[in-house]
Amino acid sequence: EYHFKVAKYFIARDVPVLIEKPVCMNSVDAKRLLWQASNFGAIVFTGHTRLYSTAWRFFKAKALEEGVRSVRAVAGGPCNIDPLFDWGPHLVAMCIDLGFDPLKANITANSDEHALTLIVNHDMVYLDHSTETPRPLEVLLREFIAAIEKGDPDVRGLELGVKVVEVLEKL
Repeated sequence: EYHFKVAKYFIARDVPVLIEKPVCMNSVDAKRLLWQASNFGAIVFTGHTRLYSTAWRFFKAKALEEGVRSVRAVAGGPCNIDPLFDWGPHLVAMCIDLGFDPLKANITANSDEHALTLIVNHDMVYLDHSTETPRPLEVLLREFIAAIEKGDPDVRGLELGVKVVEVLEKL
């Protein structure tokens, strides 16, 4: 609930920001943040860590090569908050990353003991690799640091974050 206020503060001070998912509690705040970041020429990344997985990037390339016609996404596991709020941003971001409309996907988020799984076109299966090396968070942080060192504005992660929040509001 504090993402908007904290990110807005640092963006206005030209400090690069890495925001955990979801970027905001609603799309109005998310869009306001994107507008500010774009106008300030900010560097803002969003913590959709699964998109930084080496296995995900390999899977995505293969899926895009074959064409994505359907997506079934299932995630669960112990969480202290609403599973859709916790897992939903990952599942929605992954659908968008595949170029697939998440509102047409079969998305299930629950608190059962299941790993994140995506099934594309009924036969291509992606299972989350929690022991993957390098870890997706490490890759995300390396790319965030590289963007800072390069000094070029980058709000692509925030743009994705806005889309994710918009979809979550519709679910």
